[in-house]
Amino acid sequence: MTQSLTNSSIFNQLVLKDRDFLSKLTPEERTYFYYDWKYHARKNQLEPPGDWLTWLILSGRGFGKTRAAVEWIYQKIREGYNRLAIIAPTTADYRDIIIEGESGLLNNGRPNERPEWKEAKRKLIFPNGAIGLCFTGEEPERLRGLQHEFAVVDELCAMKYPQDVMDMLSFGLRLGKKPRCMITTTPKPIKALKEIMKDPNTIVTKGSTYENKDNLSPAFFAQIVKKYEGTRLGQQEIYAEILEDNPLALWKRSLLDETRVSKINIEELVKIVVSIDPAVTATEESAETGITVMGIDKDDQGYLLDDLSLTASPHQWASQAISAYHKWKADYIIGEVNNGGDMVEQ
Repeated sequence: MTQSLTNSSIFNQLVLKDRDFLSKLTPEERTYFYYDWKYHARKNQLEPPGDWLTWLILSGRGFGKTRAAVEWIYQKIREGYNRLAIIAPTTADYRDIIIEGESGLLNNGRPNERPEWKEAKRKLIFPNGAIGLCFTGEEPERLRGLQHEFAVVDELCAMKYPQDVMDMLSFGLRLGKKPRCMITTTPKPIKALKEIMKDPNTIVTKGSTYENKDNLSPAFFAQIVKKYEGTRLGQQEIYAEILEDNPLALWKRSLLDETRVSKINIEELVKIVVSIDPAVTATEESAETGITVMGIDKDDQGYLLDDLSLTASPHQWASQAISAYHKWKADYIIGEVNNGGDMVEQ
């Protein structure tokens, strides 16, 4: 490869002047450009300039934030970063999306830079010796004591303990001269996200589903436009707008944040119940069957321990409720009698 073709200014001139220039390159040069993210990416998928600590991408579904995160990981490793933390809501999320997914690490980046995936150890080993460790939003304490140079936090707003995750990660981002964190999420009005956005060390990139229309299935796109365009959910999931509480909501998010606790000793609860509010039908349009696990302590302080609500058949939601009964060692299962009381008992 000639040195001029690796020069970004020459590269940009070629792209602007001749969209067919790839056909004129040698196979080696063509391979280089095929894996050059600058050629494929939109501007808001590329790392922004500036002396920031956190790069926050707020985007709609299908924007391409996972691919942006994966390419950013490869970029930082080329720059000499060696210790990476990847955090996703669940184990399945980091495995199936960030690592093994179509936009994931094992399917993108230059082939000679792709890591070895040791799933049992939650570890990625890159050819140059860089190490990536994977964590979930369900167990933020696993981040305690570990050190990182950079991190990717995927779908922060979908995590069970978003604030605890960011707290533990912040203490661990202490290696290297310039630790950096990239957060990608479809936004929700949670306290943790608002705090990150207010931080002067955060730079925010926004984008909508429409920006990536050329790379999305026409059927998928038509369905989104038809079903969600103009709705509150569409504002959030398509345009990445942060929606405050519905004014008609009984339970305000601010109240939930104020009364949230991160830990509770189950042994101190004097009674635990699984409650069921059944839906009569089980179609995509029907309401969920509400299944919650509640506990109360000796001081009559109540706690919501779990929400397992789902749209499912009576057999499926009954199985869910029974599993919760055993998991939480509950005292009762309580069913709503106004709507299918006999069905719940059966």
